[in-house]
Amino acid sequence: MGYSVMAGGPDIRILLFSVPIMLLQLVFIINVEIPDLREDLLGGKMTLPVHLGVRDSRRIMILASATATVMLALLSLSESFSPGINFLVIAALSLTVTIPCIHSLYGSGDREDVASKSELVMNSLIVFGMLDLIYLTTVLVTP
Repeated sequence: MGYSVMAGGPDIRILLFSVPIMLLQLVFIINVEIPDLREDLLGGKMTLPVHLGVRDSRRIMILASATATVMLALLSLSESFSPGINFLVIAALSLTVTIPCIHSLYGSGDREDVASKSELVMNSLIVFGMLDLIYLTTVLVTP
């Protein structure tokens, strides 16, 4: 909001870049709810994994992360951003999230497996954030 006021109105570039990031945030939100499924069910907390189950929740995570990857790749076609930013690189980095999300769909489904898959996805989100930050810092700060 503050940026829009300073810029004199909404900026489509911010919106275009924000949507894939919001999709990855959705992956985070669903992922942290999955290990608590049984407790949430017993406590009456109606989260997405309680409503849909682990498998369908993980499918939504895959859809969200894959869509984010595709959207980031499509941003490379836009001339609205700094020519120094290669969105294909950022899209490739986002595969560090998409691939573990796909992997999380498979397994025994017991409590330990569910927790370890959620930990893997959480670590992949952290790795993506760090790699993305390093890439953007290198590209935007280096003269």
